[in-house]
Amino acid sequence: MSRLHQLLLIALLTAVFGWPAAARATGFGASVDGDFNYYLLGSWSWSQLQQSLHNLRATGATLARTGSDWAGTQPRRPRRGRRRYDWKHDDVIVRGLAQAHLRWEPSLDYTPQWAQQHIRPARSGSLSSPLPPARFSVYGAYVAAFAHRYGAVGTFWRQHPHLPRLPVTTFEIWNEPDCKWTWGPGVDLEEYARLYTVARQAIKRVDRHSVVLTGGLAFTRSSLPRLLHAFQGMPLDALAVHPYGVNARATVAVARWAEHEMIVYGRGRVPLVVNEYGWNSVPKSWQAIPERILASNIRQAIVGLSRVPRVQQIIPFEWSDATWGLSGGALAAGIARARHTE
Repeated sequence: MSRLHQLLLIALLTAVFGWPAAARATGFGASVDGDFNYYLLGSWSWSQLQQSLHNLRATGATLARTGSDWAGTQPRRPRRGRRRYDWKHDDVIVRGLAQAHLRWEPSLDYTPQWAQQHIRPARSGSLSSPLPPARFSVYGAYVAAFAHRYGAVGTFWRQHPHLPRLPVTTFEIWNEPDCKWTWGPGVDLEEYARLYTVARQAIKRVDRHSVVLTGGLAFTRSSLPRLLHAFQGMPLDALAVHPYGVNARATVAVARWAEHEMIVYGRGRVPLVVNEYGWNSVPKSWQAIPERILASNIRQAIVGLSRVPRVQQIIPFEWSDATWGLSGGALAAGIARARHTE
């Protein structure tokens, strides 16, 4: 195909599908749930946490995904209209990431007991699912307070002027709202769309330039059409998926399929975020693959996902657990190759 024909094709795709003539630079990162769990539970010292996060930054990553702690931040219901928040847990995350020059990509969940819907959670043995909030306005007040503390105009940054200023600019509304083990029984993506809309409005009132991201889908192929249908006529800043596949090829295929579905539903201009996926080398465990091919799958997935036009962020799981293979050099190699080919 000649250069002229390529330019004409790009122009046609842009006009018909809303694809951009020039893709934005992709953001790369990793899940750091384990890092902060190790520190907060006392298994790691602060210096160990910092070393791990600096190692992540050295791969070329600039983003780190982990959950906020709504339940711990607001353990008691408001009294006489006054809401009280204890930000100790989230301050640790922001401070640790900023010192490593990483930007936090938070998933904002889960509901304090006093604010939960009055339904039975999903249970398996001693495990019990979280529950969505009974009143979405209560969640909206929380995410607005979170944005007011950690966002672009956040009070945290004024109180800590010595830290590198890396405010939260992307706010993920919940995590896997299509799964009963993260949303609770009776998953309802139309209900979730209403929660997202309330949260988006609340965050935009604090920072209108922020990006409000849907919670990454656990079951992309079955859930994405239902989610897109539920969002018809509603604003949508960006959409997240968790395309766990048996290998890199399968993961990239799910992301490409998701992009196609977004075009079909008229969301061709909406950015796509891949903020959880991966494999581990523990035999017979979930997402297990042979250790000899783990690194190559990590590299191939990063490069393949970076070539999906609408994918703007790639954040695999899990940085601090060596069995997921990211910290052994594969994440750094994948990022370097992806950036070289952009």
